[in-house]
This record gives sequence, structure tokens and C-alpha cells, in this order.
Amino acid sequence: MSNLVTLSKDNWAELRPPEDVSERLRRPIRRALGRVRLEIMKAGQEANASVEGEGPEADRARAEAATIAMQRAGMTQDEVDALGEANDAMVVALVAKWSYDRPITLDNVLDLPGADYDKLREVTSARYNGKGYVDTEPNPDPASPTAPSNGSGSVSVEGLSTTPLNTGAPTD
Repeated sequence: MSNLVTLSKDNWAELRPPEDVSERLRRPIRRALGRVRLEIMKAGQEANASVEGEGPEADRARAEAATIAMQRAGMTQDEVDALGEANDAMVVALVAKWSYDRPITLDNVLDLPGADYDKLREVTSARYNGKGYVDTEPNPDPASPTAPSNGSGSVSVEGLSTTPLNTGAPTD
């Protein structure tokens, strides 16, 4: 997979591997993704992973598949906005260099020509789709503050406390 993205009017952007993204650049992505329900994220990731191939057509197909799957999963307008913020922050995090004569910042990404902005968002979200930024896997750890996941989408009565939080005493 090429790390060079061809943009309009002989412009280009070079992407860094996700593992090279600093924590300072990952935090705005995580903050925004934290406002999106895990089932929405998982639907997008699964749809993204179902598309095979490399290159611009595959990137476009992955982005479209993820968007459709998240909409079908019941994504709210607030979640759409949060994903938009996460995708913008992901462009800032993943673009290592570009041919534009200005620093790679959120404001400068938002000031790009529309076609270049769209292409960078499409490529970064399709290729990386939240990987490394949010964990959508159930936590089977019994020490977790919530009941361990049984892998289903429903709540299990196992592990639920019968102790009222205000007394510390067991209930009947």
C-alpha cells in the first residue's frame, strides 16, 4: 500500500504508518470516537474489513461500506459529528508531509480544496478506520468494572451486583 496520496493540481500528501502516530495526535481522535457507541464503530470496522483490494477504488468502497453500515446500525447526528471530528483529527495525525506551503494542522486541513480534503479523509478513514484509536472488542476480564462480556450483544445477569451503592448491604 502506497503511503503517497496524489491530490489535485500536482499536490500530494505522504501518510505515516498508524504505529508512528504520537499520543498527542491520537488523543483528539480518541476523544471524538469516545462519543460514538461501540456498536456503531464495530459495524463500520466490519464493513470496512469486508472490502478487499488496494488503491483509490478500494479506499472509496471501504469508506462507503463503513458509512452505510454505521447508518444502518442507527448512528445519530451527534455520532456523525463526532466521527467527522475524528476523521479530521485522523488526517492531521496520519499526514506526515504534504506539498502545501503550510503546516499540517486541523485548521489547514479544513482550508484544503474540497476535493483534496475529501480524498485525505476517505483514504485515512478507509485504511485505518479507528484501528489503534478505539477498542471495540468485549472485555472478558473478570476484574473489569462492568460484568464480563459473554460475547453477545445483550446484558448478562451474571456478575451484576445486588448491593445498593448507597448502603453497601446486600439486597434481597
